[in-house]
Amino acid sequence: MWLIGHSDGASIAPLYAARFIDADLSIESIKQAKAAYERGDLRARLARYHADVDSKFYGWNDIWLDPAFRAWSMVGELATIRAPPEPRRPNCGTRLRSCADHSMHAALLFCHSRARSAEM
Repeated sequence: MWLIGHSDGASIAPLYAARFIDADLSIESIKQAKAAYERGDLRARLARYHADVDSKFYGWNDIWLDPAFRAWSMVGELATIRAPPEPRRPNCGTRLRSCADHSMHAALLFCHSRARSAEM
């Protein structure tokens, strides 16, 4: 599954993805990518787009397959994320306020952003 977004879509994509976390499936897929890279044509296909393809691939793959990485979490970093100010025009900019009604993560970010804005 690919999640791509720009503007509002860039906010919506991670909100949607957070509902489908399956670390075991992700790790298994990354192991399969390593096998495809080492025994299939994935290396050659990636080399068309990356100058130092081995460094790029193993930099990504090795981190994800390192058992210590399973304990990593971005939750502690969420407090540093701030929502942009709502625009004066009603039909442009972020829709974080309405997203907050539907997602725990957006609610967390929206509430934190409002608190930080009040501090400034």
